[in-house]
Amino acid sequence: MTATLDDKVEWIKQRKYLEMLHKQVQPNEGLSAMSIPRGTIHMGSCEAFSQIFNKYPETPIFIYLHAEWCAPCHTVGPIFDKLTQKYAGQVFFLDADVDQCKDIMTRFQVMGVPSFLVFHRWTEKYRLTGAQTFSSLDALVQKALALMPVRS
Repeated sequence: MTATLDDKVEWIKQRKYLEMLHKQVQPNEGLSAMSIPRGTIHMGSCEAFSQIFNKYPETPIFIYLHAEWCAPCHTVGPIFDKLTQKYAGQVFFLDADVDQCKDIMTRFQVMGVPSFLVFHRWTEKYRLTGAQTFSSLDALVQKALALMPVRS
């Protein structure tokens, strides 16, 4: 199968992003809120998810799975964007179009979109599926923040 130009560009973007992550937090270095990227990171493969999980084991990871053809996703997308602005630097926000990275649906056993998953220490802690309100997603982020270790 020949890779398209878009596939190659996406691969390069992911590689550059992963290089940036590698430079941001070195092994055995304490994780501070400043080291969590702000905004949403758009992912295209499970490999990229795995590298982020390994790099940020103590940070809650909030994943938004969506599809271009999904009408509720178009409604929820702007709500998700508001959450990423409100909690920038506190929670690691990822999103993925399930049609561009089908392996993600299988790996996380997602049956429908939109889906919102919260992971901490490689374990799924919470999941919501279907159209959600700002308050329901905000409550989910609050649960994610409660997973953070207490700093003294």
